[in-house]
This record gives sequence, C-alpha cells and structure tokens, in this order.
Amino acid sequence: MKQFLPILFIVVLLPSCVVFHSGSVSSGPLLNINDSYLKMAKGQAKSVYVFGLGSLGNNQLVQDAKKNMYYNFPIHKNEYYANFTTDINKKIIFGIVTITKATVNADVLVSKPVSTSPFTVEFNQAITPYMALTNDDVAKDTSKYNGKELANGDTVLYTYKNVPYQQYVVSSLDKESVILNAMGKDYPTILVPLKSNTFYIQNRNMRTLKCGEEVKIEVKDTFDNSTLKTNAKICGFCNNTHVLLKSNHGYHSLTLDKISK
Repeated sequence: MKQFLPILFIVVLLPSCVVFHSGSVSSGPLLNINDSYLKMAKGQAKSVYVFGLGSLGNNQLVQDAKKNMYYNFPIHKNEYYANFTTDINKKIIFGIVTITKATVNADVLVSKPVSTSPFTVEFNQAITPYMALTNDDVAKDTSKYNGKELANGDTVLYTYKNVPYQQYVVSSLDKESVILNAMGKDYPTILVPLKSNTFYIQNRNMRTLKCGEEVKIEVKDTFDNSTLKTNAKICGFCNNTHVLLKSNHGYHSLTLDKISK
C-alpha cells in the first residue's frame, strides 16, 4: 500500500491541468483594393463543465463569441468584417473541471473610393502600439530622428536620394526600421532605417508652433551671401528641437531659436 500511494499521487497530479488549443482562419472578403483596414474586432465566450455537466458546446460558444464581437465592435456604413479567426482553448483541471473559451477575431475594413494607406491610424496602433527608441547615440544626434515621438499612423515629410520631400504615413514601426506608406500615387511605399534618417512629423505641434503656421526666418541670399528675413510655412517637427519650413527659397531645417512669429 505504501508503494502504491506515490504512484497514485503522481497519476493524479500529472493530468491536474491540461490545455488544448484548436482554431481556424478564413480569409476575405476584400471588396475593393482601395479599402482600408480600420480596426481589429474581438469577441469571447466561456463555459465551465463539472464532471461533464455543462451548458454550452463548442459551436454554441463560437456563436456567442461572434455575438459578443458584433456587440462590442459594431460596424457602420461602408464598413465590413473580414479575415475571421477562431480559437478554442480547453483547460481540464484534475479531470473534473473543464473550462472552454472561444475567441473570435476579425479585421474591420472600410470601403473608400480612394485610399492613401491600406491601414488607418487606429489599426496601425492596434497591431503595433507606440514604440520609442532608447539609443543614446541616436538621441544625441539632432540630425537623426531618435523615434521618441514617432508612432504608427503619424503623417511625416521625408526625403531620400534625389526625391523631394513627400508625405508618408508611418506603419509597422519597430526599434530599427519603419515602413512609410506614400500618400502620393507617384511614389512607392518604402522601408527605411530609423538611425540614418530624419522624419518631420506633421500631425503634432511643438510648444506654441503648429504645422501650416507662417513665421519669420532668416535665410542667406545665394547671390551675395547676405542674410535676409522672409516668411516661411511650418511643414513638420523633428526631435522636439528642429522645425522644417518652406519659403520661396526652398526648405529649411531650423532650431526654435531661429524662428519668430
């Protein structure tokens, strides 16, 4: 009997908590190539069985999870659900209690005649929330954007090689790189590193300055190298230290002390 007890103890404990997973994925529909991903919807339902006695089966749980998703994430005009995923998690405790949880996820898309970006700000922030860099070397170099304010969904001005400044929407931001979705049809979506590039955010303010505001700046006359005052429009902000402005003389990146209203 003494030899039997340890064996019985092991047999009871080993299956004390067993978890099973199952799920499925369905793609589409994508009604139009110009449609945008608006947000992610989620619904859950749970049932508990004791000694095999319970109320809901898997099929009913999935239906209840979908109802929960519809209730918490209702769609509006020109919106629709797509890319459904279903996950069923079953946990068995001591062979007595069975807890089953069904989770249904779906993407919410919106139909638009023209879309500048396949992902909205809300959807981008859902899949990759605010991401900040902590690289000291980058932070010390004001010519390189250190990412402390850059977030998914931001609208930025960016230039590379011989391409003039263009508007992009920030997407899939991580600690090393960012995807820029071009807002103009003539330019491609690009993947660029954070450390070696400068991005001027347009949808933020810097202290008392706002994008689109006209200010006074001093620029050098290319003819005689003299300094002259001119009007310029604020186009974006970088690192909370530099402002991108546009005047009749072109683009200028200046610090706050070089700008006057």
